[in-house]
Amino acid sequence: MDIKAIVFDCDDTLLDSMGMWRSVLPEVLSAYAGEEAARAHQARAETMGADEGLAMFVRENGLDVDPARIKAEVMERAHWHYANDVPAIPGARDFLEQVRGAGLPMAVASCSELPEVECGLGANGLRGFFDRIYSVSMGYPSKSEPGMWLAAAADLGLDPSQVLVVDDSLHAVTVAHGAGFPTLGLTWPTSRHGLGDMEAVADVALPEGWRGVTLQEVLEAL
Repeated sequence: MDIKAIVFDCDDTLLDSMGMWRSVLPEVLSAYAGEEAARAHQARAETMGADEGLAMFVRENGLDVDPARIKAEVMERAHWHYANDVPAIPGARDFLEQVRGAGLPMAVASCSELPEVECGLGANGLRGFFDRIYSVSMGYPSKSEPGMWLAAAADLGLDPSQVLVVDDSLHAVTVAHGAGFPTLGLTWPTSRHGLGDMEAVADVALPEGWRGVTLQEVLEAL
């Protein structure tokens, strides 16, 4: 494949942040609908933006509360963590350095809000690697649709077949692959899905995140 650019997910792809989300979101939501409903929602909403997910949470639990109020509480807590104790994924910086050295443009496409993505990348010294960031808070749909990746390809003047999409979500990788993007899927020992599941949908699947991964190996495997 003739890869000319790479678009990365953020949470659990560049930043070790999904554990934080799996703690913060249920903590806030349980105060509104109980712990069981909060954890059930968290498991379903990981590929949704905050507005979409919280509107669903309020509707399905019959709550008389503005989703924007809940969102403000969630984002205040999340922003603090992004600024203070969400680290980069081990090996991510080294891989980004390799991509930059190869002269390939890079972007981020995330279901998290833009201020939190900017904050987390900045706190870890990674923001400068990326020409653009695409977020659901900019009006793009969640990763149930390929809108963010298609926008990135269009802005770069490239065909989807020339843009590698990198994500840890099995659902996101499936959607991107279906839209014509070559895909790199990351898995971890603690992933919700196994390596075999990711290998079934991604062009390349990694079993241990970025540890020891080289750009040359990835490009040769595509």
